Amino acid sequence: MWYLQNRQISTAVANIMAAMAKALPSYAWLTALPQLISRICHTNPEVNTVTNHIITHVAEAYPQQVLIPETLTSVQGCCYMHAVYAALCQSSAQRCRRKA
Repeated sequence: MWYLQNRQISTAVANIMAAMAKALPSYAWLTALPQLISRICHTNPEVNTVTNHIITHVAEAYPQQVLIPETLTSVQGCCYMHAVYAALCQSSAQRCRRKA
């Protein structure tokens, strides 16, 4: 019973976070970045998806703010860093193509 309640609560929170991820500008997430980074490898797939989306979105606008703490996190054993780098490289390549 408690598992279902926790699952429902985490789904509700993930839905709210997903809505806020679309509504808030990138800079608004900078103050919450340490908390988001600490949830990169969260075991709940909904939380993981929303968190990774927000961090990637912020990293596109503020790479220095994200990549330094991410590097420390990846040293501690988290595997998400490669996805962040890949998303940034893809985003950067697209921006360069638009400017050319």
